[in-house]
Amino acid sequence: MKKIVIPVVIVVFGVCAFFGFKAASKILASRQTPELQSTSPVENPTINQKNFIFIHVNDLTLEKPELISVWAGFVNDTTPPQFMFLPLFPTYNAEIHERINKNFSLNADKKVNQRFINQLQSSFDFQISGYVLTDDVGVGYSNLWISGVEAPVASIAATTDTEKHTLLLTGQTSWQQFCQLVATGTANNYFSAINWGLLLPDHFSTSLDFESLTLLTDQIVHASSPVGCEVLSNE
Repeated sequence: MKKIVIPVVIVVFGVCAFFGFKAASKILASRQTPELQSTSPVENPTINQKNFIFIHVNDLTLEKPELISVWAGFVNDTTPPQFMFLPLFPTYNAEIHERINKNFSLNADKKVNQRFINQLQSSFDFQISGYVLTDDVGVGYSNLWISGVEAPVASIAATTDTEKHTLLLTGQTSWQQFCQLVATGTANNYFSAINWGLLLPDHFSTSLDFESLTLLTDQIVHASSPVGCEVLSNE
C-alpha cells in the first residue's frame, strides 16, 4: 500500500483557532447544559472550514466495541492551515453523555452509524465533515509515534467524573503533544513514523479519503510559516 502521511489521530487533524472558536463556543456551551443550542454557528463564506471527529473505542476486533472518547477537530484551510481540538466525550453533562453513548454503534464493516453522527451534530450544533475511528492499539501506536515513548493503552469507558477527568486529561496531553510538533515544524517526524500495516484493517477506520488527508498533511509539513494548533481543554 502506498505510504500515507496522516496520523491516526490526524486527520486527527483539523482545527482552527480563527473560526473554530465560533463552533467551539457552541460546543462548550452544550457540554455545560443539557439544553440543545437553537442557533447555528456564524459562518464566514470566505473561509473553508471543515469539522472532523476523532473516535476512540476499546477494541475494534470486538463485535460491539465500547466508546471511550470523542474529540472534535476544526480545520481552517488557510495558508498556513489552522487547527483547534476540543473534547466532546466523555462529558460531565450526564444527560448528553448518556445520549451520545447510547447512540453509538458500528456496522459489520466497522463504520459508524449515521444516528451517532446526527446525535453529535444536534447536541453540539455543528456539521461533521468526516470521522477517524481507532482503538486502544491504534491510540497506543499513535502516542508512540508522537512522543517516542511506548505505553500500551487499556481503556475503560468512563462512568464517574473522576474516570471522565482521567480520560479527558489523557486525550488533552496527547493532542497538546501533537500541536507542539505542528507548531515547531516537526510534525513530519510523526507522519513519517506511521506504519499503516500495524493499523489496518483491525485498528483504524475513517470516512475520509486518503487523498484529502495526504493533501492536508502536506499543507502542514510544507507550510512556509508556523501552523496554528490549539487544544481547547483545561483538565
